[in-house]
Amino acid sequence: NRHVATYDIAVVDKDLTEGPFKQANVESTASLLIPVKAPLGGLLIIGEEQVTYHSGTYTKSAPICLRTGPQPINTSNIKAWCPIDNFRFLLGDHVGRMYVLLLKQTDDGKVDIQLDYLGETHILACMTYVDNAVVFVGAAFSDSQLMKLNDSAAPGECVELIESYLNLGPIVDFCVVDSDKQGQGQVVTASGAFKDGSIRIVHNGIGINELATLDLGGVKGMWSLSDINEDAMSETPVGGDKYLVLSFLGETKLLSMEGGGETIEEAVLDGFDNSTQTILCSNVYPDSSSAADFYVQVTPTAVRMISIKDKSLTNEWNPTQSAGKIILASCNPYAQQLLVASTGGNLFYLAIKNGTIELLQHTKLEHEISCIDIQPLQPKQPAAYCLVGTWVDICVEALALPSLKSLHKESLAGDVLPRSVLSISMDDIGYVMCGMGDGNLLIYNAVWENDTIKMEQNKRITIGSQPLKLSVFSSTDSSSSSSSHQHVFVSADRPTVIYSNNKKLLFSNVNLKEVSLMTSYNVGDFENCLALISENQLILGTIDSIQKLHIRTVHLGEGPKAIAYHTPSDCFALITSRPQDSSTAGPSGMDAATSEGDLEYVRLFQNHTFECLHTYRLDAEEHGCAILCTSFSGDDTEYVVVGTAYVLPGEHESSKGRILVFEVKDNRLSLVTEKDVNGMCWCLNAMTGKLLSSCNAKIQLWKWQVGGTADQDSSNKSLEYETGKQGHISTLSLHSRGDYIIYGDMMRSVTVVLYKSVDGSLEDVAHDYNTCWITASEVLGDDTYIMAETHWNLRTVQHNNDSTNEEEQKILNTTGQYHLGYFVNKFRKGSLVMRGTHETDLQDTGASSSSNASPKKQQPDPLAVTLSPHALIYGTAEGALGIVNPIDEPLYMLLLAVQTAINKVIHGVGGLEFDKWRSYEDDHKVLPWRNFLDGDLIETFLDLPKNKMQEVVDHLQKQYGGKNPAIPKTVGELVKKVEELCRLH
Repeated sequence: NRHVATYDIAVVDKDLTEGPFKQANVESTASLLIPVKAPLGGLLIIGEEQVTYHSGTYTKSAPICLRTGPQPINTSNIKAWCPIDNFRFLLGDHVGRMYVLLLKQTDDGKVDIQLDYLGETHILACMTYVDNAVVFVGAAFSDSQLMKLNDSAAPGECVELIESYLNLGPIVDFCVVDSDKQGQGQVVTASGAFKDGSIRIVHNGIGINELATLDLGGVKGMWSLSDINEDAMSETPVGGDKYLVLSFLGETKLLSMEGGGETIEEAVLDGFDNSTQTILCSNVYPDSSSAADFYVQVTPTAVRMISIKDKSLTNEWNPTQSAGKIILASCNPYAQQLLVASTGGNLFYLAIKNGTIELLQHTKLEHEISCIDIQPLQPKQPAAYCLVGTWVDICVEALALPSLKSLHKESLAGDVLPRSVLSISMDDIGYVMCGMGDGNLLIYNAVWENDTIKMEQNKRITIGSQPLKLSVFSSTDSSSSSSSHQHVFVSADRPTVIYSNNKKLLFSNVNLKEVSLMTSYNVGDFENCLALISENQLILGTIDSIQKLHIRTVHLGEGPKAIAYHTPSDCFALITSRPQDSSTAGPSGMDAATSEGDLEYVRLFQNHTFECLHTYRLDAEEHGCAILCTSFSGDDTEYVVVGTAYVLPGEHESSKGRILVFEVKDNRLSLVTEKDVNGMCWCLNAMTGKLLSSCNAKIQLWKWQVGGTADQDSSNKSLEYETGKQGHISTLSLHSRGDYIIYGDMMRSVTVVLYKSVDGSLEDVAHDYNTCWITASEVLGDDTYIMAETHWNLRTVQHNNDSTNEEEQKILNTTGQYHLGYFVNKFRKGSLVMRGTHETDLQDTGASSSSNASPKKQQPDPLAVTLSPHALIYGTAEGALGIVNPIDEPLYMLLLAVQTAINKVIHGVGGLEFDKWRSYEDDHKVLPWRNFLDGDLIETFLDLPKNKMQEVVDHLQKQYGGKNPAIPKTVGELVKKVEELCRLH
């Protein structure tokens, strides 16, 4: 029997004395007490069936089950509460129902209870009333929410969502998938539980959401043009752009968006020369605040001015015959500046204004010109200089305007031509970017002062392997519709967007395989729209918001338990559990639960739409535990393998389970074979064409048998038990490396066994003799393994290969230990960034500001931060995703020195010491952390003020400068090293 007792706190005596009242025989399920402030006083006793108010002298109760909404239930387990005022309280239960409880004083001086159902939210962990009928709901299994209470709505519909706050947790399982085959993974998580279960798709990069595509090959150039508003006197653009100019060898075509972007038609403008290739096409603006009044079209033989009003040719300029054909052009439309290059190294500076074209300056360079740019550092301002890239001497030169005299010449490393050059300012920092013919991007810090430009050597980024083309585009800030920012689109075999955040350049890949041309094309209601040429297709699409990570949510309405990716069908296979009587809607194709009890399914979801294509329902009392997509020796078909367990009444440990093998045919799961096992099938993994499974404490190895005719009839395929080994307590993770099997036990850490194919036996090789409650483990290298355990620690162990003693070789030595602070559920191999992209210092590649400097051959930086092929991603119960990246000892010692220096300069919140927080600690011991680095801490260096950055560098030089020559000597050097670290995620 439960009871309530009150106590007085005797502060002087430091003791508890008997309080003013006590209440015996309260509801047996009561588990929550809510204090009631004056003038009423007393407390609320919350049970599953009723709410009781106790004033100290009398009680008043009200049932919960009578006021639960459209589908009354017998109980409601209140999990969270918060006061609105002294008389009203908000309550939230275990399934996300929200109530308001009102205490009303009656005429006889007592209190009456009114309980009303408001509506449904995510399952609550906590909530806080903000003000003005706004309440914050802290969710346990999904996104937290900011809700508006509306008392004028219908009963059960009184809560309105204002905003959601992302929460990936708990991440039950996840997989890393490169579905676009671009070398870049995306993480797909099985997150949440109960009705708040969801699939989360996390990818690094920027997505292009296709609106229209058109097969179009041979496009050599592409530009957008605006038009004037014919329905008004003012010359304002009609929804932004209207025309799209496409240049081909020997002709030019214009496409026009009609009906606010509903149809695309070919257009003809009288003043345009459609019979030749166009080198450049642009709007020309009379000033930075007005609409365009002319178009400029540059062809191989002429510069043409076309009136926007009547589309007629108003002026034309032709280079002299000796100057050859025009090959390049660049325009600054807001300052009426045009730069034109022709064969033979000729460079022309023109003014295009009021329908006239005036030659202001002409010069002849020593070598042929490969790229030009006349964009100013500050947008919509006159350019004080132009940039020119040349052949033979392989350099980029800044020329003053209008004189075209040399201001600065920057020789480029190597013998590869510069193919695109760009001047831009982002976050008030000027940059000169040069795209090379081999897929490298050179970036310089550019400063214009004292009528000259200074270009400081910065970095070289490997974007792809093909020539790069740089283009500027703008996007609207998601937090402010009036704020627009400039970004750089790199057209290449690996298209990339460069943007600035907190004065740091960031690089995000685009979800297209190859882009050769890009231009902004904002038309009709489509903002942030781009036109791209990709693989002989014209693509019109909107661009995602410019940010580091993009996360898409697919609500399931039931709890996911495991996930795997089936490559041939491009589908995800999930094990899900739907609570009894759940009515929460999921994706298309999912059925609702019945009153038979909790149901478990194997579901097949399409990769892109996440429509549920097919569902296989497990038996009653059967629970899915593990899922795997794999093929077998002698059979190239990729199967979906599911491990289950029967949870029977009265059993403390499952004694029965199944291994189900499905084939995906016509987007349906077809059961090929099944195998009964004596216990719970905890996990599955593949091993050299065979199947590994763990059944309670036993490891089992299965081989695939295909019998019958050559067409491999499904009815003749089966799993056959080959060998096994008794483990320790319960095997929670299984991995393989060649013929080696690595398994993690719930209490007995990691063990390595060898499979001997000759006699089909399993032999112990090595074991970690430290007792720990592990939650996940994975192979971190050839001889290294990592594990996470229940005290939020990470540990790495390694084979003792250096010992000659046979017994010592069977011991896995601890090589690293670290307090992570998260409960890790899974490790998976992979990363969110594209492998192969790396950065080097231009100083190390032989770049020099001297025009006579001979380029050196590029040498790899031995201390460069690169992504290891053994890199892992981990997912936690708290919803965090992280990366574990093995590095070599020289780089570790360098970054360890940086981490130590940062700890000397900045201090933990509340005085929390780094070494104490990161120490390995469990129920029995506390050990200092070792052989791990805190990447998040090191990256905070980029957010420090300049003076604090200098303090870090000074400390590095003082403590380590004479011992390690690789220690950065300047703030700039250290910034580059930390930025390399940022590019790992």
